[in-house]
Amino acid sequence: MPTPTSIPSVSIYWNQEKRQFLVQRMAAIRTGPFTGAAGEFGSPIVLESEEFDSRIASAVLQALAEFEKHEYDSKRAARHTDEQRLDFVKAHLLVNVTRIPTGEIRVRACERRGGSYGGVPDGEMTLDPNSVSEELPRVLHEAFRKAM
Repeated sequence: MPTPTSIPSVSIYWNQEKRQFLVQRMAAIRTGPFTGAAGEFGSPIVLESEEFDSRIASAVLQALAEFEKHEYDSKRAARHTDEQRLDFVKAHLLVNVTRIPTGEIRVRACERRGGSYGGVPDGEMTLDPNSVSEELPRVLHEAFRKAM
């Protein structure tokens, strides 16, 4: 049976109260029951709201480019209590960004669902790879509006 391939992904969290965005890098999970999925790893890149438009495209593209260079290690993953996770979800909106096999960038708005997130109906947008640098900030703003 072939091993599933992870799709380069990054999570972007927005804390409206702190006016901060967290660009959370991800890595491929290559062993265990979640092989083929992507898991968050490392410290996020923190962007203040004022720097979002000028820095978000380069931060996301860098994280997507580095996806295959890292391997997810559950021993080094952040550990949170259920209460900490609930507090995080309450404080942050989420948008996922993936580079699909055609090279296009897919942006997906997520809504809060209890202590987690799920995709928003009609919350998916796709960008041509040649327009990402110019269009990504606008599309992410739109996705965060849909995630509210």
